[in-house]
Amino acid sequence: MKNIDKILHYIKFFAKHPIEIDGEIQERKRNGFRLAPTFFHTDDCIQCGRCCIGEDHVYTEHEWQRILSCPDKEFEDENLPVFRLHELRENTFPETHVINGKEITVYVHKCPKTEMFIPAKGRVKQTCNWMFEQNGLYRCGIHPVVSMTCDLPHTRMFHAREGTVSISTAQYGRNWAMGCPITFRPPKDKEEFEYIKNRRIAKLQSIADCASDMNIQDTYIPEIIEYIQSIPYENYEDALGYDFIHIGDKENIQNTRKFVPKKHTIRFM
Repeated sequence: MKNIDKILHYIKFFAKHPIEIDGEIQERKRNGFRLAPTFFHTDDCIQCGRCCIGEDHVYTEHEWQRILSCPDKEFEDENLPVFRLHELRENTFPETHVINGKEITVYVHKCPKTEMFIPAKGRVKQTCNWMFEQNGLYRCGIHPVVSMTCDLPHTRMFHAREGTVSISTAQYGRNWAMGCPITFRPPKDKEEFEYIKNRRIAKLQSIADCASDMNIQDTYIPEIIEYIQSIPYENYEDALGYDFIHIGDKENIQNTRKFVPKKHTIRFM
């Protein structure tokens, strides 16, 4: 899958209208949104180097401007090689697509294939060109300016048979395919819950920002973020597992929301 397809893969879950890109219509039929029981689970990384395969990177306009304006000091403060930032700038090129009737420029970095011995895997494996080993940890050389698709590995959307999109923090695939040793768990206290909540909102906002860059202005993300912001730690589990946004007629609604933090269920007809 090309990275622009991966960007659209995420955005299609949330776009209120079909997306036309280069003459092709892309859309997902849905009848609602829910937060999965794992939504607020931790997703910490121990930097073992088992994931991050090499693939091309595509940046939308606001991401590219962030790359251009990023100071060297930000990389130095994170103990990252500054030359990688300059390498990214020098080897990323514009690519034009027509999206919803407007010419849109994205910025493509053709990521060379590289191999590295990963002790946790016990073998040499293909990795992302930006990954490097430092004191036994495997780090991303451009972490402050990664693309949206690199920033969302654990935030997953699952499309249920009845049409509901379940927004999840998921390990599915990572354990058996990559040998990821992390076991996600619920937040242990309010402070950790608020930290996780803010991270989830930031990830959804990054999808919304990329959608806006790509001339896809109308999404359900603002309503989803509003709902997440209203959820308190004390009874957050009551907000999970059933539709909080319904799309379509009442006859198509198969689940009812029991958690009402501020107002009634959002319904789009």
